[in-house]
Amino acid sequence: MPQSRRRATKRKGAYQIARNETIEPREAVRGHPELAGTYLNLRAAELASKGLRDPEDRRRFVAQVRRAFADDIERGEPLQRVRLRERGATKDRSTLSRE
Repeated sequence: MPQSRRRATKRKGAYQIARNETIEPREAVRGHPELAGTYLNLRAAELASKGLRDPEDRRRFVAQVRRAFADDIERGEPLQRVRLRERGATKDRSTLSRE
């Protein structure tokens, strides 16, 4: 199977998983590690939705974000990347205020 076809098949699988609300994030990322950033951003959307009073609005908001991420994957957009900071790599805030 040509490389481009394998990539398209993998993308389609990632799209279907990202779209499926019934798949647990850990299970999804275990099968598709490239979706880790997408699921972290989806979790951020879930946390942000807690500011909405109506539970139905929360559900709709998270569903729209999920669809947007899945649509990006389907179109071949770059996947969300996970950026981790190393310990000790950040400056102390008190040092920043004096500079």
